[in-house]
Amino acid sequence: MYYLTVSNAILILAAGKSERFAAGKPNTNKLQANFKGKPLIKWILDVVSETQCDERIVILKDDTLTPLIGDEFTVLINHSAELGLASSLNVGIHYALNSGHSSVVVALADMPFLTIDSFNAVLDEESTSLVATTYGQKVGHPIKIKKEMFFKLPTAGDIGAKQLMADFPNMVTLVKGSGSPVDIDTKEDLSKWS
Repeated sequence: MYYLTVSNAILILAAGKSERFAAGKPNTNKLQANFKGKPLIKWILDVVSETQCDERIVILKDDTLTPLIGDEFTVLINHSAELGLASSLNVGIHYALNSGHSSVVVALADMPFLTIDSFNAVLDEESTSLVATTYGQKVGHPIKIKKEMFFKLPTAGDIGAKQLMADFPNMVTLVKGSGSPVDIDTKEDLSKWS
């Protein structure tokens, strides 16, 4: 008798350019910005560190944020981060595939209001190849991608799992999320949600 082993990794994408946040100031990374008493990236890292999964992975553009990331995370550097979100997603997907993970749950590092309950709801759902979280009428992160969809992901640009859901709507299950899918893109966002 053969048993299929399910191995889930959570993949946090944190290699963005912070262009809207930086407003022309080079070397500004919004994920280091103070948000309610701690660096913005720490909000999602703290949630994910409490979530039951087989591996926690963070994709960075360089090692600037590494001191903020705990030992419970695998840190990968995307040396092609300037190519957009899809390049970071693919760095994580290739690592997950080589590590034997059967699925990844993707979230963006600038989303401080995602909850453990949302991650668990996505992790627990096994009926389809793609699982996304809903917040009222809005579909958002975290999003689970099973192995059979890994190589159907976009490879360039600032597009990722949502494009995959649009391309394969019959392969998507929606689960109710808790918290909020708000992302912090600008200094105004940071002030508004602080």
